[in-house]
Amino acid sequence: MSIEQLTINGFKSIDELAFDGLESFSVFAGANGAGKSNLFDAMRFASIVVDRGGIEAIRQFGGYSHIHCYRKRGKGARQFRFSVTVRLGGVVWQYDLLLDKLDLDPTVTESIKRDGAPLFERKDGANPRFGNEERGSEFPNYPKDRSALMFATPDLFEWLSNVRVFRIDPIGAKEPDMVSVDDSQLTESGNNVASVLSRLEADPTFSAQIMDWMALVAPGFERVSTEKERLAGRRVLTFKEAGTKNFFPANLVSDGTIYILCILTALLSRSKGRGVTLIEEPERGINPKAIEQMVELMRDVSSEEHPVFVSTHNETLVRSSKKEELLFALKDDGRTRIRYGRDAGETLGAMPLDKAWLSNLFGAGLPW
Repeated sequence: MSIEQLTINGFKSIDELAFDGLESFSVFAGANGAGKSNLFDAMRFASIVVDRGGIEAIRQFGGYSHIHCYRKRGKGARQFRFSVTVRLGGVVWQYDLLLDKLDLDPTVTESIKRDGAPLFERKDGANPRFGNEERGSEFPNYPKDRSALMFATPDLFEWLSNVRVFRIDPIGAKEPDMVSVDDSQLTESGNNVASVLSRLEADPTFSAQIMDWMALVAPGFERVSTEKERLAGRRVLTFKEAGTKNFFPANLVSDGTIYILCILTALLSRSKGRGVTLIEEPERGINPKAIEQMVELMRDVSSEEHPVFVSTHNETLVRSSKKEELLFALKDDGRTRIRYGRDAGETLGAMPLDKAWLSNLFGAGLPW
């Protein structure tokens, strides 16, 4: 188990969702439009609020009109609430966040508990204060839309500020990277994968992992490398397949192969740190056998301190999952709801999970 409790209130189609006992590898399945992407975006939104403040988070998501819950009315429509209880390094942290006045001048209200004991509390954008009245210290003129989590507990801040959503664009990932591109981490679309791989190639363990997994899930694959163009200096991906003498450019490789490479890069480059990795539809363009292997990889690299969540409407990915890893999203009166796969109990018997889904035994509707 990874996240003991998670609550999201007031984001797009999410009126209120409450989760308990999320596995470190969890699969959110459901038809298009059920709200899976909104759930992932809400987690990313909370992460940006913690890292860079409410104003920046609202700006990155296109403004108030693009994030507020359209099913809420009055004050509730202008609020975003997020609560999480997570175990990190043997310590149970509970963090509660309220971002109020989303449409005007956002303010942060937040509280932190460590192993159930109150550690810090701040209301309506007030200056953060640590310690008691006699011996405590206050941060004057602190921005009221900014979280003070980084000062209260670096461990929880490191985890919560590192929530990333990946929506890989294989076409963009094939293009050469500009000279000045950031290679510190993979972008949401994967369009800097050549530069990131170039930096990580110096790590023999990482390189071996990439090669081993690519060979497993991409038949005929032999090696991937990066090189600089002679004139423009841009970084490009090159591939070698079994039976070929020379490397060839990425634009001659299938979208599925590039897609797999980007997902592997995201997973393996982030798996040793704290955070949450969210991947939208990792099955796109990949054959069923490769999907099964990808599920094994994602399960293997996920951990209590770095869970991996994926969204899907793919039957093979659901079949390759475990019942306790599955959550099903559905829309009810315009609101996103969740059904747990584990609640199906013994009624499934030996029926494969994808067939149970297609038979609506989870009570969450069909994949389409």
